[in-house]
Amino acid sequence: MELAASAVLAQPFGLSGAAVGRALMYVAMLLLLTHLARRHLTVTFDRRALSRGTAASAITALALYLIAAPTSFALIFIPLYLVVGLIVYVIALSALRALTLTDIQLLAKILPGGTDLYNRTLKTVKNSSTLTTIARRLLTVN
Repeated sequence: MELAASAVLAQPFGLSGAAVGRALMYVAMLLLLTHLARRHLTVTFDRRALSRGTAASAITALALYLIAAPTSFALIFIPLYLVVGLIVYVIALSALRALTLTDIQLLAKILPGGTDLYNRTLKTVKNSSTLTTIARRLLTVN
């Protein structure tokens, strides 16, 4: 499926079309695996988190497109695109109230060195009333 979608979309849209083809393949794979898993398991999704995450991704994609298009998607700007994308995504998740303290704690457990970074950040935030206020506004505390 990826090959077909990428081939069809790469011709008129270039590298961006190939990327969209790959994204469509992942969506199709998610749908297929969910369908197959439902035969044997009870599969549920947090629709609120899924819809808000999708909206944050769309906002990030739009912001990156608006930044990258004037530069003709120059590869030299990839580090800039990554930093801007991460910042926009986190802000969008926070604005949509999709980012929770539980999510951050889960990431801290999964990422190598994440627990240490989480604990140091938590200590810094607790020692600063300004950072505490910002953190409370950005996060939905469960």
